[in-house]
Amino acid sequence: MPMRWMQDPPSATRLRFPNELMMLFADLGVNYKRDAEIYHITQLESGLHQNGGWFHFIGSIVKQPIGPLVSITLSLTLCPDRALAAKAFENQPLVQIEVTEIPWALSEKEID
Repeated sequence: MPMRWMQDPPSATRLRFPNELMMLFADLGVNYKRDAEIYHITQLESGLHQNGGWFHFIGSIVKQPIGPLVSITLSLTLCPDRALAAKAFENQPLVQIEVTEIPWALSEKEID
């Protein structure tokens, strides 16, 4: 793992979310800066980093989509879960948004 990763871990404010995901977050009232967790998966051959994250919103799933929603840059799954949700949500019905394959932009060049 590059040294730069350890000094500069990903955060939701530095991930490049596709416009479609940002529009979904806006429609659902999800603040993309308030993730439950952002995690690193691997560095791709292109040099980009593959990451994932969990977000929550108050609500319930009326009809579950079949399989994850997948685009060129991400995979998105909706599930009735509350992994790592903030304590303020403990008595609320929650939907967890699980996003993977998000490109991550480093602020500086990496050092191997």
